[in-house]
Parts: sequence; structure tokens; C-alpha cells
Amino acid sequence: MKRIGLVLCVALGLALASGCDDIFSSSSSGSNNELAGDRTESVGGSGFVWKPVSESDGRLVVLLPTSFVGRVGRVSIQRGSETIEIGRFVGNTNGNRPTYRFSMPGAGYGGELTVVANLNGGGRATWQIPSGGRRVS
Repeated sequence: MKRIGLVLCVALGLALASGCDDIFSSSSSGSNNELAGDRTESVGGSGFVWKPVSESDGRLVVLLPTSFVGRVGRVSIQRGSETIEIGRFVGNTNGNRPTYRFSMPGAGYGGELTVVANLNGGGRATWQIPSGGRRVS
């Protein structure tokens, strides 16, 4: 029962932070538990950053909102159902946000991308990236 309460509190916090839009996507893994299912995060004001060219190495870096600290198993870039690359977790940086580095600049991935964060314990969060070469925050 405590776990359900914790999940509800996290969901409510995310809803308030993102304006309640797109917290839970319509895609489902066949489970009846909507809180454990997939969700799409709204980008504006969420703490998510797609930075196509980082200062340290000139390659893509992705920062997730602080609400994902300790909750993510892996972060990948996808186009449709194809996984293009899995990011390398480098720790919580820049305001205690989970940070993932990739092998090339963001423009090298093209456009119409999805960043997928696979959550520990099931489910995933996604962010849409229209153009890999443009910053999204």
C-alpha cells in the first residue's frame, strides 16, 4: 500500500510540474496498472535538456529532470522502433540531474527522434526531439 501511495505522489508531482499534459501516454505494455506504464513527458520546464554540443567534448549530452534520480536503468535514442544508441550514464550533474553522454553531436542523429528512459521496476518515460541539432529544454 505504501508503494501505491509513493507512486501516486510521484505522479502528482510530475503532473503539477508539467502542467498535467502527457503524463501518461496512451501506449501500454498490456498491464492494467496505468501508473507503471509508459508515459510521455512534456519538455517545457520539466528539467529535461537535449544539448547537441556539450562544452566538454562537443558531443550530445542529455540531462533528465531531478525526479528521475535513481529511477532510470538506461537512456537511449530511438527513431520509430529502432534503438540508435544507448547513452553512457556519467552521474548526476548540473542541478543533480541524471546525465547521459553519447558518441557524436546531436545533429549526427538526424531528426524525428525519441529519448527513452527505461525506468527501474518497469515502464518508461519519453521525450520527442524534432531535430537532433537543436537544443531542447
